[in-house]
Amino acid sequence: SLFNVEHLEQTLSQVIQLAAHGKKRDALENELLLKFNKTVLKYPAEQALQDWNIAEQKWFLSKFLKQNNVLKGLKKLSLTGSLSKQETPAFLQQIIQYQAEQEQIEKATHLPQLLGFLWQNGTCNWDALLNSCTTLIQLHHQGIILNTAARTKAWRSALAQEFTEGSRTFLRSHKPTLSDFLLLSQEINKNESDLQQLLHIDFASLQVGNANWINNSLFYTHKWLSAMEDVRDWINWLQIRDKALEVGLQPLISAYETGGISSEDIVDCFQKGLYRYCAEYIIDQQPQLSAFNGKLFEEKIKKFRELSKSFEQLTKEELYARLAAKIPSFAQEASQSSEMGILQRNIRNNGRATSIRKLFDAIPNLLSRLCPCMLMSPISVAQYFDANTTKFDLVVFDEASQMPTCEAVGAIARGTNVIVVGDPKQMPPTSFFGSNAVDEDNIELEDLESILDDCLALSMPSHHLLWHYRSKHESLIAFSNAKYYDNQLLTFPSTDDITTKVKHVPVAGYYDKGKTRQNQAEAKAIVEEVIQRLSHPLTAKRSIGIVTFSVVQQNLIEDLLNEVYKARPELEKVALEADEPLFIKNLENVQGDERDIILFSVGYGPDKDGKVSLNFGPINREGGWRRLNVAVSRARYEMKVFSTLRSDQIDITRTASEGVAGLKAFLVYAEKGKSALPGRAVISSSNVISFENTVAEEIRKNGYEVHTNIGCSDYKIDIGVVNPANPAEYLLGILGDGYSYYSAKTSRDREIVQADVLRLLGWKIHKIWSLDWWENPDRTLTDILTAIKQAEEDKLLGGQLHEGEPATPKYAEGTGDVFPMYSPIGSASELATETTIPAPTQTTLAYEACQLAPVMTSSSEDFLQHHNRDRVARQIMQVVDIESPVSLNLLCKRVLAGWGISRNGARMNAHFESIIKTLPVQKSQLGKSIIIWKEEHDPESYTAFRVSESEDGKREADDLPPEEIANGIRKILTNQISLPKSELIREASRLFGYARLGANVEAAMVAGITYSITKGYAVEENDKLILVG
Repeated sequence: SLFNVEHLEQTLSQVIQLAAHGKKRDALENELLLKFNKTVLKYPAEQALQDWNIAEQKWFLSKFLKQNNVLKGLKKLSLTGSLSKQETPAFLQQIIQYQAEQEQIEKATHLPQLLGFLWQNGTCNWDALLNSCTTLIQLHHQGIILNTAARTKAWRSALAQEFTEGSRTFLRSHKPTLSDFLLLSQEINKNESDLQQLLHIDFASLQVGNANWINNSLFYTHKWLSAMEDVRDWINWLQIRDKALEVGLQPLISAYETGGISSEDIVDCFQKGLYRYCAEYIIDQQPQLSAFNGKLFEEKIKKFRELSKSFEQLTKEELYARLAAKIPSFAQEASQSSEMGILQRNIRNNGRATSIRKLFDAIPNLLSRLCPCMLMSPISVAQYFDANTTKFDLVVFDEASQMPTCEAVGAIARGTNVIVVGDPKQMPPTSFFGSNAVDEDNIELEDLESILDDCLALSMPSHHLLWHYRSKHESLIAFSNAKYYDNQLLTFPSTDDITTKVKHVPVAGYYDKGKTRQNQAEAKAIVEEVIQRLSHPLTAKRSIGIVTFSVVQQNLIEDLLNEVYKARPELEKVALEADEPLFIKNLENVQGDERDIILFSVGYGPDKDGKVSLNFGPINREGGWRRLNVAVSRARYEMKVFSTLRSDQIDITRTASEGVAGLKAFLVYAEKGKSALPGRAVISSSNVISFENTVAEEIRKNGYEVHTNIGCSDYKIDIGVVNPANPAEYLLGILGDGYSYYSAKTSRDREIVQADVLRLLGWKIHKIWSLDWWENPDRTLTDILTAIKQAEEDKLLGGQLHEGEPATPKYAEGTGDVFPMYSPIGSASELATETTIPAPTQTTLAYEACQLAPVMTSSSEDFLQHHNRDRVARQIMQVVDIESPVSLNLLCKRVLAGWGISRNGARMNAHFESIIKTLPVQKSQLGKSIIIWKEEHDPESYTAFRVSESEDGKREADDLPPEEIANGIRKILTNQISLPKSELIREASRLFGYARLGANVEAAMVAGITYSITKGYAVEENDKLILVG
């Protein structure tokens, strides 16, 4: 019996597999016997198919014979005797498959004995066999559930014995028991179905805690009964579960139900899954993202940097070239009445009897070419330039907050465009000696404090420059940025950003309020600091500035330093002969200055009795906070605040002065550092889930101390790795493609400027890309760790500058793009000879007259004969090729001279015109002058002019093309800039070789001047011709 075999499940599973082979064999056999007789089942199809495929690779005849042989063998077995070549490989493959399935069945030699009557000599009912085997396996499973594993075999043997007499006998003798069992089983199934529908209990998934099915079922039944009070919660969960499944959250629900996710983490897991799906969808939809590769993108950035640098250099060279091209040659003698001649005369006589104002008035056009950019005060502008002369294209005011409107108006009137640059939060114009009288009746006509304030009040187009470059340490500008600029300035942290460079130096002393109004202790402390710095070879390389709150404190420090200089002259040489000499200034006059080190003397403080007066001089005045803002933002590298006054000694409730409140906040900042920045919410972002913090945490796991979001302004360095050997500095800065990267407005800001500024501040930068981390975080982390190791090696190898000698690149002061200050490439005249000038030049050529070979004729009538038209046409083209552009009058003379004809009549002219119409030439006309051009010449772009080298070959003035005269005029004005019209006529006539100025010569020159004005080469003002461009 099949139910009584050893290893029942294994044996019956093998039978099931063989039944599958049998079903497939029978299906293949039925298909083949529809086309062939039974002999085909033994046909050597595998060899035949191999021969067929080999023949397929042969040449035509061999292929035909071999495949035809195989085809004939199959046709003999076909029921119809017909078979196509296309069908043959498929039938052979089908036969091979049949034989393979038959082979599997034949190998199972134990089947006939095992199956008995079911075998039917290999043609058994495979479906019935499958059902029997499946039923027996299910019975076996139920037997295991109802019995122990040890008793199952005995139970199967007993049941098999019961069936030996036949299934009907067994069913008849056990019918009541089986009927009761069937009813009970149906009732249990119904109850399970109801419970599953009502409470979603999956009975198939319940863990089997006891081998006995009844005991196991009772265990769960008692458990459910004891939890009846939780049914409502369970039903609520089922409702939520159904909704979640409806919206596709099956993976989340399955993980939760199996205990893979806790209740506390389910929301986070859902959000993570949602964001991941959204991110993957977005990446898949965007080719730029799906194909992104950080290494390749960095190569593009490198190429972009190279192209940008090259473009900047080319732009500078082009600017120099264009400006140099406008400078006339001083080697050529100029007309005395031209601007060039006037300048040359004044150079020779050292400007005798000619003031600068008069000279500038005489050479307004030449001056702008020699000096295209002039640096002047408003008073100098009014003194040296007439308001009615040629205006400047652009007038730029710097430090406009200190420029009174009344002083700026004169300069504005001398330009066509104006740019006003200034900071309304810095010092207004000094008005110690000015009148404060205000016309109350005409208050709306009164000027504001400065030209900057007036421009802002008029709502003129404005642009805020937000990038700050002066301070090489962010702490030096952090106070002003937070207090006065609402943290809108973009500043850059330095590698030692962990510490502050604004240091408070408490001084034991007092302010002599009643007598000298000086603070001797602060002054002496500052002088000692100066002596110490100037005496050390490294610190002496830093420039020093001293800023005081009052003039008397400034004078005291100057006196003390002068005494030191007398005793130690070498210190005076170091201090005053440096590129940036040491200065001592007060709040009123320090704007515009900057130094590497600023030493700040508050001066004011407690008197002998410890009392503090809230009178801090200029700080208490209206706008005193602006003076403070200027003073505390003068340092590049370091600022020391020497003070006998502490911040807690200033009681701002006793004064309404904004300047005093600012002073207190500044002293707090100097004493406590960044944590005391006013108006700045210090928020720790280390626990916020973000890309940067995720990367930082992975780096920390490798033993490094890491900080994130480094910086005081909106610009942050995403990750900074602290140097293990020096915890006060960063070893490596890591920039991602997050907020700081995104917020940069241009690619140049993003990829060039920001990175260059950080490197100049000493940062070693490593870039990471979120998409690289998304695809392969391990590889990205490995790259980061490699960069950290490399940075450590660079530190050990001394790859950085010596202490006290950081890079000090010079930048254009302000808050715009980075513009390194380059030294001039060379003088304008040098550049003019080294650089190809793109502007068109006026070429002087030697005039060549055409000499035609004489034509032998009997009379002048031969010229008009029709058979000579071709010869005349060839002569015309010969003259045009040599003399183009040539006047029609001169062209006729040249051709008629070849025919021996001296006079030109109406018939001759008409004959000429009829021939010229048929020729490939161009014609232009200005007034009565008709000019003939060969095809290669473009009258609009012609820049040459020709001068005869001999008197005999000189053209009549009437025959000069106006285009050539205009080009000659341009050449003259290029060297002399401007000339009176009468003088220009004489210069032009001499250029073309006319010693005497007759009526026809003057008329020709006037026509050329008129044409040059039309072409835009020159303009006429007050009977004077001035070069354009």
